Amino acid sequence: MMKHAYKITGMTCNGCRTNAENTLNNIKGVFKATVNLEEAKAEVEMEKHIATETLQQEFLKAGLHYTITDFDANSANEKTKKPIAIQPIKDGNGVFYCPMHCEGEKTYDKAGDCPVCGMDLIEQPKAVGATQYTCPMH
Repeated sequence: MMKHAYKITGMTCNGCRTNAENTLNNIKGVFKATVNLEEAKAEVEMEKHIATETLQQEFLKAGLHYTITDFDANSANEKTKKPIAIQPIKDGNGVFYCPMHCEGEKTYDKAGDCPVCGMDLIEQPKAVGATQYTCPMH
């Protein structure tokens, strides 16, 4: 059995971490995979070497748009960059929803994490009112 470390980029929340970890654990030949969101790092225990390209293909098959690369030992000494937080909508309507729609169309009145998947709730944009025109001849 062997253990490899990989860098995963593109994860922004705990829901992303869970999706990445579940995808890695479902790959044939993987005994155990753990993903750390803060370090953007995955540790994978496998019976024999699995190519990084194969792991990347499994992410794509699962609909995940993360990038997995070999973990560079030198980058472990550097500060890991935190993902850029999603900027709130300036003209939001104060209603928040889960981007995964875990509970269908359920909405929340404040920002936070989805109680089902843990993803950050997103604010709905304010509905743009239609411009009303009047005829100048009447």
